Amino acid sequence: MLTTLKIALYTHFSSFLSTVREFFGLGNGSEVLHPYEPNPYGQVTQGGYYQDFTNVLYGTLSAKHDLSFITEGLSIQSYFSFENNNHKHTARTQDFDSFWYRGNDQHHNPIYQQFKVFSRLSTSGWSSIERSNYVDVRLTYDKQFGKSDVTAQLLGNRTLRVLNDELPYAYQGISSRLVYGYDKKLFLEANLGYNGSENFPPDKRYGFFPSFSMAWIASNEAFMSGQNIIEYLKLRGSYGIVGNDNIGGQRWLYITDFGPGGGYPFGNSFNWASGYDESRVGNSYITWEQAIKSNVGFEASFFQDDILNVNIDVFHERRTNILTTPGTVPDYIGISNLAPRNSGEVVNRGIDGEVRLNKRWGDFGFFTNLNLTYAKNKILKNDQPTPAHPYQDLRGYSIGYELGYEAIGFFKSEEDIANSPAQRFSSSVLPGYLKYVDQNGDGVVDSYDRVPIRIFNIPELMGGVSLGINYKQFDASMLFNGALGGTILRQPMDLDPIQLERWTPENKLNAKAVVASNAENNKVTSTFYLESTDYLKLRNMEIGFVFPTRWTNFVKVASGRLFINGQNLLVFDRLKIKDRDPETWGGTAIPYPVQRVFNIGLNVKL
Repeated sequence: MLTTLKIALYTHFSSFLSTVREFFGLGNGSEVLHPYEPNPYGQVTQGGYYQDFTNVLYGTLSAKHDLSFITEGLSIQSYFSFENNNHKHTARTQDFDSFWYRGNDQHHNPIYQQFKVFSRLSTSGWSSIERSNYVDVRLTYDKQFGKSDVTAQLLGNRTLRVLNDELPYAYQGISSRLVYGYDKKLFLEANLGYNGSENFPPDKRYGFFPSFSMAWIASNEAFMSGQNIIEYLKLRGSYGIVGNDNIGGQRWLYITDFGPGGGYPFGNSFNWASGYDESRVGNSYITWEQAIKSNVGFEASFFQDDILNVNIDVFHERRTNILTTPGTVPDYIGISNLAPRNSGEVVNRGIDGEVRLNKRWGDFGFFTNLNLTYAKNKILKNDQPTPAHPYQDLRGYSIGYELGYEAIGFFKSEEDIANSPAQRFSSSVLPGYLKYVDQNGDGVVDSYDRVPIRIFNIPELMGGVSLGINYKQFDASMLFNGALGGTILRQPMDLDPIQLERWTPENKLNAKAVVASNAENNKVTSTFYLESTDYLKLRNMEIGFVFPTRWTNFVKVASGRLFINGQNLLVFDRLKIKDRDPETWGGTAIPYPVQRVFNIGLNVKL
């Protein structure tokens, strides 16, 4: 006899029953929603599976012809390359029996309510095909005149890229490059590019993008000889203009699109006839985004065997013609679907540095490497109208700022609510709701009281330091990295542990989360939900042992090393939920937990 045992997967969620809500007077719109989120164990073991197949075919052909019969150092060369990528994704998924824990009955037995029923596998999927072809012809000149080296190149190229059934993406252009070097001390380089993209109108399809750079290796000069402190010193600088035609995933924004929409009533019976309208009003002036970049820096190494190495760069970038959603077009014009315009402007500046130290004393060796990057940007133009209140102007702030409310805690009592500016985000306001600042002092907290708050997880300062030692056959190393200046806007989920510290009449002085409620008052963007993503991680640590030569000779191998290492061993951060990764990208959530990984291994060379 065959006996089938169905294992039910229980998902526990907390909620307030309607009688409890009525007892506490929470009212409509303030109940806690039942999340009904899938059980992760069930998803892994009974949710189905995915299959992915990828085929890649690529190749390159080139031919070169020496033109020294014209002049020495001259040659012509042609390249052709292709790449085909085919991908097939198949999903075979199913539902599984899932239950919601509702508490215990009068006999203390658990009560479960089923919200998902087992189903058979269903199949879905998708496929994609991408083909790319590239061809160029280049004329190259390379010649040495005494202490001078001259290299020049003139190149014409064309790229075609086809994605599934879309029309081809086409790019073509002409570029030139001139490099001059004198006595391995002074280097000059100039690049000129004239590039075209099918994304822009015919008269704005091509852009001119020049760049220039210079380097001086001062340590090769005669006046630097005879000393043993500075082994190598190079000063460098560059200036250039680059273009971007990747305009938000949209194509041909200069074309006005028409699609089904609207309509008119006809006849005596006013029968409705569907019509067409402008789904997008084209921008015939759209063109390349441009960035003017400049950089100055130096490389240096000190003392014998390059014990100390220093690399510093200071950079500045001014990006113009940034594609921006039109905000200065008045509503009374009656056009709500304008294509973006080249009206944004942002400046970005910062410094990047690295210091390396490496030293040996007999059998003992030590190394360390420190790198830091600081970058800060500022919005100069954003195509938004000048707000009625200057404090709501986002110009002058960094990218990632949005308008939100400044939270100043919770309403403590009905008397506190009555004596505070009116908040009308919800039908009612109760003790334990968030309280916001009335910025303009008009007695009402509304959209005019929003201020710029940073909600994007891009740190301003990032860095890391690695340390390592070795003694005879033993070695050990570790890597720390961290970041400062990042923030994230995250509203706690119903099951987050911080909900245990929410506002209650007994916990109102130490509350860290709002009262149990689904009210809109507590959902609006505000500083209450901002969290710092500053962190310091022990990213990696490894200990190893290199087998002595007599051991490897005995087993007839070239070398061997035994090691043990771990990743993400320690994490120090300011997040309210400590099992999440502060590096996870996203503006509103940090869903991914930190994974600690340990490895032990053996490297052998035969």
